[in-house]
Amino acid sequence: RMRISLLVISLLLLQTTLSTKPGFRFEVTQKAVDYARVTLMPILKKAIQTAKIPDISERVKTPVGWYDVSIWAVRIKQVYLPQSDANIVPPSSVGLRISDALISISGFWKYREEAW
Repeated sequence: RMRISLLVISLLLLQTTLSTKPGFRFEVTQKAVDYARVTLMPILKKAIQTAKIPDISERVKTPVGWYDVSIWAVRIKQVYLPQSDANIVPPSSVGLRISDALISISGFWKYREEAW
């Protein structure tokens, strides 16, 4: 994978240095988008699993009064991304759709009603 990345970067640099106009132009095929999706989904899953979720502590006004709400020590325990699809979206975008995803979390929470 590292060799492929270095080859692509080298070709892009060569193209930009040999052209009369600065910059470069390339086309991305659906096959390339599918390869990127398959390659990047495990990386996305790991990024979600290791995400840090900040603690929350707020005072909330409700129709029945004020509440102090706290949520802390939230951890992502499991990430399940069973179905994904990536498509080219004209003119210059790529769309990613993940279906039937499941994220299991654990943590602590408490609330306290403020007496009137």
